[in-house]
Amino acid sequence: MGADGQATNVQLVDRVDNGNRGTGGTREAPYLFGLTGADGLQALGGSTLHLAGPPTYALLGGQITDLHSLFPGGVTRIAFDQGLLAGAVPLPSAQLLALSSFSARFGGALPRRRAR
Repeated sequence: MGADGQATNVQLVDRVDNGNRGTGGTREAPYLFGLTGADGLQALGGSTLHLAGPPTYALLGGQITDLHSLFPGGVTRIAFDQGLLAGAVPLPSAQLLALSSFSARFGGALPRRRAR
């Protein structure tokens, strides 16, 4: 996420029930896999992934990792790659509205980024 020299703030949300939610409407967990075996998450240019949404897993160093497990007790922000992971620190509602608008315009799918 992000680009060299351009920080981006991202929060993953589960707004569509595609039939895979758990009992009681439990949110689905996104799994981030990289292309051709690469890590499933990069934070470029000072970007921040806000983990206030559903449980999130990523392929890191060949292992599926619960991103919440990377936080020591009581810590809400950690350095990750060239940016940050923010646990339980949601984006301001204005930014979430912008993401919702983007998602609605593009059918809920975010554009894919080519592998480097």
